[in-house]
Amino acid sequence: MFVNVGHFRFGSLTDGDRQRMTASFERDIPPIVSGSPGFRGVYFTWVADDDLMAVWLWDQEADWDAAFPKFGPSLQENVIPHLAGPPSRASGDAFFEVMP
Repeated sequence: MFVNVGHFRFGSLTDGDRQRMTASFERDIPPIVSGSPGFRGVYFTWVADDDLMAVWLWDQEADWDAAFPKFGPSLQENVIPHLAGPPSRASGDAFFEVMP
């Protein structure tokens, strides 16, 4: 399994900004990933008021690479204008997994 973690720090976000961004994720992401080969899951977490983490799970890196450009329009509209700087990303193949 390939894991990609994105960490996004924003300038000052209002409660409305966070709500709109969260709504855009809920609206835009499911249709994209439902048709994307290798998609295993995604978790979004507000770790602070202006700090978001996204954890993506894919069968392999090529699946992530193929799907990522499809997120561009939503990111351009709802995320990028609010960023305080470039997001940080870390990714790699999982070497150990525990599932229930």
